[in-house]
Amino acid sequence: MFVLGLMSGTSADAIDVALARISGAPPRLSARLLHPAEIAWPRDIRAAILRVAAGQPTTTAELSQLNALLGETFARAALAACKK
Repeated sequence: MFVLGLMSGTSADAIDVALARISGAPPRLSARLLHPAEIAWPRDIRAAILRVAAGQPTTTAELSQLNALLGETFARAALAACKK
């Protein structure tokens, strides 16, 4: 099976992407890392992430919009990893 992992740390500098191939079955499980990547957040999205993380005032609409942007950006990162 293929497994895709995505994360972004507290510095919000990039999305870390790891695509792995896992085969076999316990106790003979084998994992191989394929195409690890780091994809920088767009500057405007990173600024919004850091602003919200710092507890600066925001609105529900702004949080909803940021939530959608994060999802879209993670999805683009996942697709880019799978295309490689």
